[in-house]
Amino acid sequence: GMAAAAAPEVAEVPRFVRLLFVRHGQSENNILMRKSHAAYSAGRIADPRLTITGRRQANAAGRFFARMCEAGTGPSHVVVSPMVRALETAKPIAAACGAAGTAGRLLAWPEACECGGVFGRDGAAPVGRVCHELTREEVEAELPGVACHEGITDKGWWRPGRKETDAERTIRCMAACRVMRSWADTGEIALPTVDQFDKLSVDMEARLATLRRGQRDEDGAHDPDSAGRVDADVGELDAKTPKALPKKGGEENHPGPVATVAIVCHHDFIDRSIALLTHGGDPPPSGALYAPEPTLHFCFNNASVSVVDLYPGGTTRVVRLNDVRHLDPVYTGRRGMLTGFWQDTVVSNPEDWDGDEEDEFESPTAAP
Repeated sequence: GMAAAAAPEVAEVPRFVRLLFVRHGQSENNILMRKSHAAYSAGRIADPRLTITGRRQANAAGRFFARMCEAGTGPSHVVVSPMVRALETAKPIAAACGAAGTAGRLLAWPEACECGGVFGRDGAAPVGRVCHELTREEVEAELPGVACHEGITDKGWWRPGRKETDAERTIRCMAACRVMRSWADTGEIALPTVDQFDKLSVDMEARLATLRRGQRDEDGAHDPDSAGRVDADVGELDAKTPKALPKKGGEENHPGPVATVAIVCHHDFIDRSIALLTHGGDPPPSGALYAPEPTLHFCFNNASVSVVDLYPGGTTRVVRLNDVRHLDPVYTGRRGMLTGFWQDTVVSNPEDWDGDEEDEFESPTAAP
């Protein structure tokens, strides 16, 4: 008789690390931007706190994460920028996840700070203690139970002492993405030492220079062979086509993450990180994605959640961008919770945007 047909080979779906990028709640600077650029320039605070609306948004995010934890899909780790607005946003999230005080689960990392860093109104070094970054003791007071990275000392953590240049923040974001990639490759959530990150940054700077040199040949035309060599050199940051991913709607065939990391940070850091993590194929001829100002940008509301899965070997799977369902009036009982932009915010229901945040700005430290 006929031989039995061999069973089709099923490709193994690799395990992955899930990143939950959380933008901080509305800050004092955010509300100045909504008034006017002149108001922002004149009143900008180097390390602002959340407004009352921002605290309400943070609490809404905390409830959202509590529901995730109840469903067994909450974060195993919370990494937070040491900027005040991020620490305040992370507090209810860490409480909801039980991360505070648990060894290695709640980490403050300087490299997750906003692009530009801590700087005064003119871009120079801040003047006076009120504009200085937090010390280790102050970070621990803002977010009880947090484990501070060694880069956060009793003198502060912002090492440049001035506004970060575009090139510097691109390199920092590239190095930070490489750290995130290492989590997927090893399955361990660990932060590099200051020296290790500095060496990684030097490597990223050299790779960026190599990319720019290799984009064009002597005639100015795109050199595919050169780009291919460059692509091979920076494979850690490239999101290549996965060997196996679940079909649409096939979550039942998709194994859970080996770790889920909530990164409570800032708009531009999230924007640049996701742009780098989702880059696929050869770099564009212009090298725009790796230039100080990438051409691919995203918009993130205050307290929004964006979900990105990282697989070993460089694959990226974008699950959700700018999820703000937890800020809906149905859940919060409040309108005006969608903030973070001015004219470029898309609101499905205009009545949910009342623009009255200024009325609540007088006492940003009051209880929500």
